[in-house]
Amino acid sequence: MKTMKRWNKKAMLTVTCATLATLMLLTVGAWSAFAGGFFATGKTVAENEGIWGNPSVIQKFSDGTEKRFYKYTNPMYFGYRTFIYKDGKAIDDGALAISTPEPQKKQPEYQVVILR
Repeated sequence: MKTMKRWNKKAMLTVTCATLATLMLLTVGAWSAFAGGFFATGKTVAENEGIWGNPSVIQKFSDGTEKRFYKYTNPMYFGYRTFIYKDGKAIDDGALAISTPEPQKKQPEYQVVILR
């Protein structure tokens, strides 16, 4: 009888851990940020905007690259997700930014376009 109780406890613990791990993976996988949005190198602007929506700010550099800031929709984090594009394709997954760049009086190397 003791062996059966011990086995039942082990089985319940295993089932509980497996259920919690599955629930965690399903929850994280449902976030739009993890639905192919984090590893975006090589994706087009349209593919990334299908996941992240329209950018809040586009920073254009003199060499033809663009850094786009997308509003992060996670309630635990207030900021922006950035991607760097060249010729319509993402060349860098960027990073998380707390704020967008402010337009400067003199803009020798880039132009900031605010799309609010």
